Amino acid sequence: MRFHAFQSIFLTIAWVVTSIALGIVASFGPLYMLYPLVNLAALILWVYLLLRTYQGQRVVLPIIGPLAEQQA
Repeated sequence: MRFHAFQSIFLTIAWVVTSIALGIVASFGPLYMLYPLVNLAALILWVYLLLRTYQGQRVVLPIIGPLAEQQA
């Protein structure tokens, strides 16, 4: 349970940082269409992880997963 909580926290932090950085970059150029797509992809990933966890499976994300395993 702690692993999933830490992975969710780390994913949310990465999502917020990426969203802010992309929002700043997108406001200055033609990347404004990329901003909603990245947020949609992050939302889909979050729902996928939520469903897999509910089913009792453990999904380890490539960079965030090992960090969460260290904390749990």
